[in-house]
Amino acid sequence: EEKVEEEIKEVKEEVEEKAEEAEKKAEEVEEKEEEEEQKEHTIAERVDAVEERVEKLEKRLESHHSEESEESHESEEEKEKIEKIEEEVEEEKKEHEEEKEHEEEKEHEEEKEHE
Repeated sequence: EEKVEEEIKEVKEEVEEKAEEAEKKAEEVEEKEEEEEQKEHTIAERVDAVEERVEKLEKRLESHHSEESEESHESEEEKEKIEKIEEEVEEEKKEHEEEKEHEEEKEHEEEKEHE
């Protein structure tokens, strides 16, 4: 009987030790899971922050392209205006030359008539 009681006591102690070990392992696993969750949360926050920065940069880039496009369009309009003015100046020069030639011919004819 004493032997049996001692064996029962030893078995109970072994069971308690194993239960404590299992409990410790469960706590370790739980801690690791919490750490993983924290890491995932931190990573998710970083990803969100990076995505936010990317969006802002894309918007700035879009804005910049839009401004360039407007400037380019304005530049084209300016070029067209300058070309029109240059054409008008050329027309004026031609007309002036023609008038000058016409005046010279008139004077030349008048001189001939005078002679």
